[in-house]
Amino acid sequence: MAKKKGGKGKGGGGDDNQEAERRDTFCKNFKAFCAEYKVQDELKADVEAAFSKDGPVTKMFLTQKHDSISMHALCDCIKGSRYDYLKSLVFLNCGFGDKVATNLAETLKYTNVECLELKDCEAGLGFSRALGEYLSSGRHAKLQKLAIDFNPIGTEGAKLISKGLANNLVLKELSLQYCDIDSKGGKYLGEMLWPLQDPENPGRPHPNPEMKKPLEVLNLCGNPLECAGVGMLAQGLARNRTLKALNLENTSFGANVLATQALSEACALCETLQSINIYGNLISNLGAEVLLKYMRCEHIVRKQVS
Repeated sequence: MAKKKGGKGKGGGGDDNQEAERRDTFCKNFKAFCAEYKVQDELKADVEAAFSKDGPVTKMFLTQKHDSISMHALCDCIKGSRYDYLKSLVFLNCGFGDKVATNLAETLKYTNVECLELKDCEAGLGFSRALGEYLSSGRHAKLQKLAIDFNPIGTEGAKLISKGLANNLVLKELSLQYCDIDSKGGKYLGEMLWPLQDPENPGRPHPNPEMKKPLEVLNLCGNPLECAGVGMLAQGLARNRTLKALNLENTSFGANVLATQALSEACALCETLQSINIYGNLISNLGAEVLLKYMRCEHIVRKQVS
């Protein structure tokens, strides 16, 4: 591969020559792993396409159905090549299952990736456990945006991820749309919204009041949290002072006016909240009155209600 001269590379701290060399090494290593693992040609080409453009390559976007062999080759290549310019990994409908997704989560600590989108790939508990460990790993955790929509992680998966975020100081956006999280999951998601705690004395406030969780966007659309789950989520939201946008569309809580009231009060208390979406929850007339009473606060500028 021809080397470029001069200038500074983006994201890696080196010049263009260094980026080209590292990209060349990555491609060679991937080809070697593909040959060793006997990866199908079309799957090999899908990954190589991301690195066929002029560098630095900051985003890898895969939409084909990948098997465990091709993803094994990719993960091993990422671990060994240390191509630090790569900032975003996007996997859409790849269907590789929980074991492969777990391997991906375990690979994150070897990267500088800031955005992971893994949607409809059949990730489950193993992935959630590995991801939770990564998110709680302090300086190794660099993810700022995480979207794992349409994966059956369930309530236990939400619990593992929420625990991983208990003292995370990096993640700003979290999307868990249609992840089969039920009412019990509201407890863990609510605890995730609590202010930072003292790492040496769990349950007590962080000794530095200036230290805050960076999470600003939370999307829980399509999870059957129901009244109990939203009520427990509201308890955490009421204590939160960083969240800006909350999506609870189609979370099945509108039947109970008490849940609507708890959420409305929490929204009023969370003064950083600017946007709330509770569309598709069939809020009753009485619930609508409660919403009007508690959500007239000036800080919420965008409300989506049905």
